[in-house]
Amino acid sequence: MYNNEKKYLLSKASIETLAIIAYNQPIIRTEIEKIRGVNCSSILLNLLKNDFIKVCGRKKVPGNPLLYRVTGRFLLHFGLKNMSDLPPFEELGFHDGENEVTKVFSRKGD
Repeated sequence: MYNNEKKYLLSKASIETLAIIAYNQPIIRTEIEKIRGVNCSSILLNLLKNDFIKVCGRKKVPGNPLLYRVTGRFLLHFGLKNMSDLPPFEELGFHDGENEVTKVFSRKGD
């Protein structure tokens, strides 16, 4: 059968954001931004629009911010059967100034 699902190329910032969500879900936007060090609003909107992440509730803190988690499309895009297929976070690290999580996801998404 013809597979008409369009290929979606993810930016490095999107991959980093997805990795943060995958390893810390459920997580709120301000926690993601604290880890990344930059505003992630537009990236989150794009990931939501393209069904890589979803809102899974609200955190019970002042303001009740939205909680995010990855979706089945995330798993499919990176060739994972389930979340347990992610490499253990402890095995990932920082090498030569590049985040190993980004390298792992970039490799699987190619």
